[in-house]
Amino acid sequence: MTDTSTTSAGPPPRDYQGTRWVMGRVPAGSDLAAYLDALVRERNIRTGVLGVIGVVRQARLGFFDTEARRYIVTEVDGHREIAAASGDVSLRDGLPAVHVHLVLSDAEGRTAGGHLLEGTVVHYAEFWLQVLDGPAFERGLDPETGVMGWVR
Repeated sequence: MTDTSTTSAGPPPRDYQGTRWVMGRVPAGSDLAAYLDALVRERNIRTGVLGVIGVVRQARLGFFDTEARRYIVTEVDGHREIAAASGDVSLRDGLPAVHVHLVLSDAEGRTAGGHLLEGTVVHYAEFWLQVLDGPAFERGLDPETGVMGWVR
C-alpha cells in the first residue's frame, strides 16, 4: 500500500460525499469551457466531477508538453462528436473552475483529444455535474512536474 500521508507528491486523497447533481444543456454557440466555468462560479460549486456529451462546431484542445512545460494547441474545425469528456471542479486562483479532457470523433471515427481550452464552440451539448461535499482542491503549478494540477 502506498503511503498517502505525505504531501510532497501533492495533497493526499480525500473522502467526499455526493450532495447533488446539476444537469443541463449548453446553449448552442457557447464556448464550452467558458460556460462551464461561469456555471460553477455562479453556483459557487467548489468541488465536483462532470461529464459532457454532444457535438462541437470547432474545438481547441491542449496537449501538455512536459519537457517544454507548455501546451501544444490543436485546432479542430468542423462538427465533431464529443466521444468522451470527463473532468473535475476545483479552485484555480481562488475561484471555482473546471478541468476537462475531451475526445472528439469525426464521421470516419478518427479522434482527437486533449485538454478542453477556450475556443471550443458547442453545436449541441448536455452536461452532468455531481457536486461534492468536502474541502476543495486547489489547482496551481506543481514545481516538481511543471503541470497545473492539485497542489493543495
